[in-house]
Amino acid sequence: NTPRDKGSEDTATVYKPVPPSSLFIDQDEWNTLLSARAITAFTAFDAMETSDNDARVFDAGARRSIDFTEARKAGGETWARFHRDSKLEALLPYALGKKPVILDANGPFSVMAARNWAKERSLDPIYMGAMGAWKIAGFLGADQARILTGSVHSLPRSNNDPFDSPYRNAGILAASGCRVGLRTGDTHVARNLPFQAATAGAHGAGPNQSLHFLTLGAAEALGISDYTGSIELGKAANFFLAEGDPLDNKGQIRRMWLGGAEVLLESEQTRLRDRYSERIERMPPPHSEGTQG
Repeated sequence: NTPRDKGSEDTATVYKPVPPSSLFIDQDEWNTLLSARAITAFTAFDAMETSDNDARVFDAGARRSIDFTEARKAGGETWARFHRDSKLEALLPYALGKKPVILDANGPFSVMAARNWAKERSLDPIYMGAMGAWKIAGFLGADQARILTGSVHSLPRSNNDPFDSPYRNAGILAASGCRVGLRTGDTHVARNLPFQAATAGAHGAGPNQSLHFLTLGAAEALGISDYTGSIELGKAANFFLAEGDPLDNKGQIRRMWLGGAEVLLESEQTRLRDRYSERIERMPPPHSEGTQG
């Protein structure tokens, strides 16, 4: 449902998401397909069968969050008799849709099931992963969904998917109207995140959008763009000074500031680099041919 422009070899061309009204599978058909598939519960909030339409959200222990909220408001003996659960109390803003919940889903069926699940409970979702979401970009774009997707440097999820679908996924979602940030999906390769953004930029998103994925786009996806993500008056002074393109492996980050305070860019790796670089510089020049040692 997201065809590429025909007749164009321009690498900056983006798949154009089809609006939900024009999709081959509409929302009703999706609901029918999802009802026939076994979907694992997404988080601690588990819905139970009930005739009470107002009590739609439950915690994992099956205690009604609505009851918990009402008991807390009532106070006095009602609240004193109620078994206080500090973990459940901390989850209330998320269960009631006042704060976002992160739903980890990758394939189109899983993402659509997560989307329906969140809508039924009036939750505020942030989709994590969403590597197959380019197939349903029209639905997510209509929601202006918040998505942290990646890893860009991965294989297609299906043998029938285009080889470059992991590279284009973030650009397709952003073009459809989603608020998109990137992740590597593995802390061991987090330092490669700039290069993954560059790959997304080279496969349709473009250089400006690829930088946006790591800055304001990520902040918007997480709901913290009011105080970080861009250099603006009133926001945290988080920025860096680079020599060359920071998304290119030849670029060098020279200085960095967090909260207005400069951070020393020194680590065990940089200390070892400097130590052995100095040893190489101190080495005498090699003897020319024919010269006795």
